[in-house]
Amino acid sequence: MKVEEYSIMVNYGGQPINVPVKIVESGLLCRICALVDGAEVYYVRTPHDELIPMCHTRDFDPELLYRIGHEIQRQHSASTCNV
Repeated sequence: MKVEEYSIMVNYGGQPINVPVKIVESGLLCRICALVDGAEVYYVRTPHDELIPMCHTRDFDPELLYRIGHEIQRQHSASTCNV
């Protein structure tokens, strides 16, 4: 199992937001999680090669979640699980 932890910067509402990200790879499986306001938001890759939120416990603005997924891909293009 391989674990990567890093932070991304997301511009939302005119403010930069620091979002911790954790990627856990175990065999062929890859779990991508962002910590947003203390809540875990899990992402999954779509057939169009985008990351979209799959599971979260709170209501967040969809635009914020989209931007986080986009920035995970943009700022961490070197991930071995093809983030």
